[in-house]
Amino acid sequence: MSHIEELKRQGAPVELINAELKAAEFEVLPENWEALDAFLRVSTQWRITSGANRIFYQGLDYSAVVPTLKLVHPLNTDDLFKKVQLIEQGALAELNQSE
Repeated sequence: MSHIEELKRQGAPVELINAELKAAEFEVLPENWEALDAFLRVSTQWRITSGANRIFYQGLDYSAVVPTLKLVHPLNTDDLFKKVQLIEQGALAELNQSE
């Protein structure tokens, strides 16, 4: 099952699925694969609020992100966490833009 299919199966927001599909259109440099893999593994862990007829993504739930990184990439957790935060910043800008 692909990552996108898994997101759909788990009921991920359409905005997140669309962002993942859009991201799939770009090349990933080899040195960034580990960070992208880590981000995709925690991409269902968003803190979300709603109001004024829209959803607002606050950021990733770090209480879920850190243990996942420790399980998946135990030797590189600190550096990887910083890289995931950089990806998170870009994702938040995309997810929270007004239509």
